[in-house]
Amino acid sequence: MMSSLSSAIGIYLGFGTKPFPSADADNVLQAFGNIEGHRLVLEIKELLKVTEHISIDWTSHDILEGSKLFREVLLAKFPELDANAVDAITWKFTYDWR
Repeated sequence: MMSSLSSAIGIYLGFGTKPFPSADADNVLQAFGNIEGHRLVLEIKELLKVTEHISIDWTSHDILEGSKLFREVLLAKFPELDANAVDAITWKFTYDWR
């Protein structure tokens, strides 16, 4: 079963619906309601701040290797995330890297 946080991450980033990552709090509020939506948006923003500090040595890794390492670190830090949320955050990471 998909958790609210994992589902909200995909909605917030526009994973699977937009051509590039977004930060769409309004869609999360629409999907989860005002109170739960605001709580989830805050949690997503905090989680994404943590992911900004995941460091990849780009002198030793290409984008495929780097994204694999990023996923591994992400899952170690946030084991509660489902595969779709991990894919969405990795999509943002690789998009931002380019």
